[in-house]
Amino acid sequence: MCTGLLTGCITSLSCNIAQKFNSGLSTITRLYYGMMLMSSTVVSTLMLSDWASHEMKDVLSNYWFSDYVKHPDIPKEVIGSLAVYRVMSGVCLFHICLSLLLMNVKTIDDKRAIIHDKGMCLKLIMYIMTITSMFFLPPDIFIYLTTWPFKIGGASFIMLQIMFLTSFIYDLYEGLIEVADKQRNRNIGERSIIWANCISLFLTIFGYLFTFISFFILVEKNNQSNEGCLQAIIPAALNIIMMIFVSILSISEYVREASNGAGHLNSIFQSSLVSAYSSYLILTAFINHPDKNCKIFDGDHEYMTKSVSLLFTFLAIIWSTVRSGSNKFLENKDQLLSLDNSDDEENIIQYSYSQFHLMFAFGSMYIANVLTRWGDIDVTPGNGIENPFTVGISDSELSVIIKLLSAGSCYLFYLWIMLAPPLFPERDFT
Repeated sequence: MCTGLLTGCITSLSCNIAQKFNSGLSTITRLYYGMMLMSSTVVSTLMLSDWASHEMKDVLSNYWFSDYVKHPDIPKEVIGSLAVYRVMSGVCLFHICLSLLLMNVKTIDDKRAIIHDKGMCLKLIMYIMTITSMFFLPPDIFIYLTTWPFKIGGASFIMLQIMFLTSFIYDLYEGLIEVADKQRNRNIGERSIIWANCISLFLTIFGYLFTFISFFILVEKNNQSNEGCLQAIIPAALNIIMMIFVSILSISEYVREASNGAGHLNSIFQSSLVSAYSSYLILTAFINHPDKNCKIFDGDHEYMTKSVSLLFTFLAIIWSTVRSGSNKFLENKDQLLSLDNSDDEENIIQYSYSQFHLMFAFGSMYIANVLTRWGDIDVTPGNGIENPFTVGISDSELSVIIKLLSAGSCYLFYLWIMLAPPLFPERDFT
């Protein structure tokens, strides 16, 4: 805790210095909130360790489960999962409160703007206190949160993640084109490898390979299981169809010649990576599928899945925090975060403080789901008076539906980016 307070005070001091020298207070403030969320994620991950689960079981299980189960029968993964939900519930509550307090703040002259930009040490103390208070609440609250509330919040964050990551892919491609042009101009008349083009080619091939590999994994699982898994075959086949469709559309004249949007930036580069991300969502849906006939991989692969999911999470958060590129296709005055912001806010704020904290609240729900395999904590009748209830974690059918719908939404959002300019030529998407 002392280390966290010291870090918060140093960051707060950095923000004050940045403000005096006009060097990016807005970005540093958002990065600070990102670091707080990242620290909470690390703490939550540690809560799932055998050592932490054992210690919490000895110290807290008498209070957490006094009315439910015979204490020695509580699985350690239940203790760890409940601890994760307690930490992330505190994070979620902290950001929801800030979101409500900062609604309709449009200028830095608003007295409430100081709540977002100032007092980082004090906010860190409140942040830690809010999380700590969650450990003294009864377990019923968090057992209920594992069912649908946090899963809906996690699904909301996936929608935001899709938007941010798709726009990031466009920015990445635009950046690689610019680097390739500069390298080509420097080496006129010389034979040299344009490494930016090599990166573009590598990522494009990787995206398509991952999509096909995902398809074959799901098909092979269907062939191996006794009863088959039609639920895996249908989305896998549709994913391949959509991959082919968006790839052809991305290089069509209808899309590329639209001058009022991202037109010329559309290519199979974006199609391959969007298809790969959609494939990833489909794969994760079946990694923790409640039906054994549809469940792919074993427990050894869960760490890799969690790591990749968290990587995507913080990539979306960090990119949305520091991005200041030239691609304005998604720009909108009422958007969640300013995609082409200036750190010199002057009087009008460049992004919605309230929606910023709402995004972090959804992000904390998503992280809780990722770390606990999107499972439900179940309380079921036991086998006698001494053990009237049993507690365990079960895989969730709702999480499967959420991820499959999210994979479809990924293509819908990408199609909108490609088709909106030619469909609405009178509007400016540049």
